Amino acid sequence: MKKTLAALTIGVSLLAMKIVTKEEYKPCYDKQLCYPTSLGFYATARAWEKDSLHFAKHFYIAEVGGFNDLQSVNFKGFNKKIAYVWLAGFYLHETEDNPFARWAYLNKERATLNPHYMPNNADFYYDLCNEEVVERRVAYLLEQIRLYGLDGLFFDWANEDYLYEKKFLPLLRAFKRRHPEKAFRHCIGNFLSKLKKKGVLIVTNQAYRNPELLAYTHYDMTESYIATNEKDKSGKEVTRFVPTKEIIHYFTYLSKLKKHYTTFGFKNFIYMNYLAPLYTQGGTLLSPTKNIHYVYAMTRLSDFIPFIEVPYDHSLERDTIYFANLGEPLGASWQKGRVLWRQYKNGLVLIHPPITRARYLKISTLRDGYLFDFSEKVWLKVEKGEVVIKITPNCDNEGCHPIGKVFIYEQNSLSNK
Repeated sequence: MKKTLAALTIGVSLLAMKIVTKEEYKPCYDKQLCYPTSLGFYATARAWEKDSLHFAKHFYIAEVGGFNDLQSVNFKGFNKKIAYVWLAGFYLHETEDNPFARWAYLNKERATLNPHYMPNNADFYYDLCNEEVVERRVAYLLEQIRLYGLDGLFFDWANEDYLYEKKFLPLLRAFKRRHPEKAFRHCIGNFLSKLKKKGVLIVTNQAYRNPELLAYTHYDMTESYIATNEKDKSGKEVTRFVPTKEIIHYFTYLSKLKKHYTTFGFKNFIYMNYLAPLYTQGGTLLSPTKNIHYVYAMTRLSDFIPFIEVPYDHSLERDTIYFANLGEPLGASWQKGRVLWRQYKNGLVLIHPPITRARYLKISTLRDGYLFDFSEKVWLKVEKGEVVIKITPNCDNEGCHPIGKVFIYEQNSLSNK
């Protein structure tokens, strides 16, 4: 029985599929065709790494680091460039070369919520309900945008939730003493709105935790809602995968928020996820390509924007999957058993549950032409609406994991339609 995922848009795009034998799988190893490409949408980069910048240049929006990282960097050929900013506060060392942080430190009795208490020994937190702080900070940020030729800013800690953590309770008490009638999230919104009205591209991190803040940002980032990296007992980096049911839950919730706040100028959520590298028996690091494709394909079941980092070694996160131009979605995402998929104008994405042996699926009701399988790196011929695809297990020392497949039509078959 086929059914739509409640989280996603309703549509009528159906596929038929069944398990078949290996003999029916006929990849075209000799084909050298082209598929449609476009810019990726969002990437993070490290301004001090040449290869990182080169990769990020091929995205519509690139977050390129903090202001101090941008000196003497050539951004020729970039599209939209945004700099990292910690929204909540500043570190003591920043007072050496940041005139606004220096002013805030010299006036910390009124400019910060913690003039005499530093939760992490060297950080101060802005009183964003102090209008002088807001006006001075906005002016400073606008000057940095002009100086470095930026289009916008990425704000980390873009919500008030940290104030309610145990170690920050002294800040919360200070805020309530000073501003008993105010909510800190409203002051964050006031600060962001002043930048947005000046034409600054605003990207936030987890503003959705205080949903009304989405009215003051263009894009908001979630983290680790599909996969994340962590250390096991031996200290080795491993990847942990979020259960599909939980992923769909957040797709549902965030889709509703996106729909509501679009009228305020909010555009979309960026789905950031983190992966561990893969290790050979000899200890060599490899790109977690299958996991990158899984996170990408899972995100594309929704209308959100995917990006994946491999923090242990960022060179391992760069993948051409971002540049495949799938086009617009053809309606809903669908589910049959534990297989999920969504068709696009130029291709489709598919999610398969973990398996231990290769499986072959015949998919029907597709458009005739050639499909490129990103996982297997082969072309497949669709004839009379049917094609057989290969599902290769995604297993490592931690076990077997879900599989993401991305397919895209050959350029000529699209132009002939």
